[in-house]
Amino acid sequence: DSRDVDVLWKKACVCVCVDEKRQGWDAVGSARMASSSSSGGAGGGRGFGSGGASTALKQFTLENQIEDVAEDTSLYNFDNEAHQTLMRAEPWKNEPKYFKNTRISALALLKMVMHARSGVPQEVMGLLQGKVENDTFVVLDAVPLPVEGTETRVVALEETYEYMVQYLSLSERAGRKHPIIGWYHSHPGYRCWLSRTDCETQQLYQDHQDPCCAIVVDPVTTSATGKVDIGSFRLWPKNYKPPGSEQDDSLS
Repeated sequence: DSRDVDVLWKKACVCVCVDEKRQGWDAVGSARMASSSSSGGAGGGRGFGSGGASTALKQFTLENQIEDVAEDTSLYNFDNEAHQTLMRAEPWKNEPKYFKNTRISALALLKMVMHARSGVPQEVMGLLQGKVENDTFVVLDAVPLPVEGTETRVVALEETYEYMVQYLSLSERAGRKHPIIGWYHSHPGYRCWLSRTDCETQQLYQDHQDPCCAIVVDPVTTSATGKVDIGSFRLWPKNYKPPGSEQDDSLS
């Protein structure tokens, strides 16, 4: 029941720590989910009534290091003035390691994982809607896109861009002011990293719609291990060479 999911998870978030030692981009190694301990907490809703589901939830809780967090409604507020101030300052342009964290609401996480699982063995793609708070991306929603997927890449078609424009227009009319802060896609069975094609896509976002991050989900590994296999990435700025790197460009 979608209402049960909303009650159980709407105040939850996934806290993802950035590992800045990957090749030429900031990468996420693992995800840690935080769930709400309110009356709709884990095991308390109608959707988790059966013993089997309860056991599976407990295992998922252990595998993903789920922890209780205090209810924080400010997470879902959007301060447009603060956002515009940050956009004008663009601190990420002067500090390559400016972004340190990615926080993902459980609703967005569930939508990404379910979308990725439905596309196996093909890749899927979508948009990330949320906000940027200081050095942290806060992903509040995930929007699946109609793309042409293969086992190794996704291709945005003309109707994809039409869908994106229409979605953003309807979202604004509905009062949802949170901007697009990145994109996600799946790597079914081959873990979370950015291919050269993925890097080129992310470079376009950073050139024309920054700040933004790229999230990768592996639904096959997630299903096999019971732990969400997810990564959040950004590219180094153009012409920037991290200390100790011999690479000549940010797409290497």
